[in-house]
Amino acid sequence: MLSCNQEQPKGFKTLPFFSEVIGTQFTEVRRSFDSGLAFDKQGFQLEPDWRIKFLSDDTAKIYNPVEKRTYNFHVHYDHDSVINMARSWFRVKYVAKDSLRLQLLQVEGRNVSAERSNIFMTFYSDRYIRDVLKTSEVELRKPRACDSLYVRNKIKQAANRPDKAFGAREPVRLSSKSPAIRVEKLGVKEDLLGGQNLSDAYLAPEFNVVIKPAYKDFNYSFTAAVDTNSRLHFGKSTVYLMPEFESSQNRVMKGIMEVYLQNLLEIRPGSTLGMEHPSVITLHVKGVK
Repeated sequence: MLSCNQEQPKGFKTLPFFSEVIGTQFTEVRRSFDSGLAFDKQGFQLEPDWRIKFLSDDTAKIYNPVEKRTYNFHVHYDHDSVINMARSWFRVKYVAKDSLRLQLLQVEGRNVSAERSNIFMTFYSDRYIRDVLKTSEVELRKPRACDSLYVRNKIKQAANRPDKAFGAREPVRLSSKSPAIRVEKLGVKEDLLGGQNLSDAYLAPEFNVVIKPAYKDFNYSFTAAVDTNSRLHFGKSTVYLMPEFESSQNRVMKGIMEVYLQNLLEIRPGSTLGMEHPSVITLHVKGVK
C-alpha cells in the first residue's frame, strides 16, 4: 500500500494509524451524516455512544452500550485508510493525540457504497474533555443548534399535513381508557451501533390492539398518522388487498379506528427534541365478538 502512495488519514503518513494514541481513552462526542446533521429526513437520529481505547496497533477495546460491557476487537488494516473492527468497516479520516474521526462504511460485496457511507463519528480523549474543554461527555453529546433548527423546520412542514409526518424520537404513546380494549407496543432488539433495529422503535412503532367485545371477529393491520391534537388519520393497509375489495376494506378499517381506537385509547403524540409533531404508527387490531 505504501508503494502505491495512496491517501492516508490526516495526522499519519504511514501504517499503523493508531501507534501514537495507544492507551488513550476516547469517547464519541458526535455522530452525524455528511450533511453535518444528526437527523435525516425520516427522523432517524444518530447518537454517539462509543468508547474506544487502542491497546496496540491492531487491538481496540470498545464499549458496547447495549450490553454495557467492553470487548477487545482485532483491527484489520485494509487498502487505503480502510480498517475493519467490531464487525464494521471504517475509513480513518483523522487521528491526533486528543481526537479521532472515523467514517462508517457500508460495504456491499467488495465495494463501498458511496451513497450509504455517509455517517461520521468524532471522538475526543477523556483528558481533553475534562482538562481542556472542562465539560462532560453528556454535554458534548447533546444535539446541536443546527439539529434543533432542522427539526423545527420539518415540524412546520408537517403542520396540518399528515402526509409530511416523520419519525418521532419520543414516539407516540397509547394506553387504554376502557376494559374493552388492550394495547401493547411491540419491542425491538438493539444492536452495537444503534442501527436500524433500534431505530424501528421510534421510526416505525407498532402496536397490538385487542378489542373485546367488538361488533364481530376481525383482524386488520394498517398505518395511521397521529397529529399534535392526538387525532388518528388513516393511512393504508399493511397487507395486500384485492383491488375490488380495497375501497370497502379501507372504509371498515377507518371506521374501526374512528369508533374504537380514537375513543377508547389515550393517545399522546410523538415528539422530537421536546417538540410535538405528526408521526406514523402501525396498528394490528384484533376484534373479538
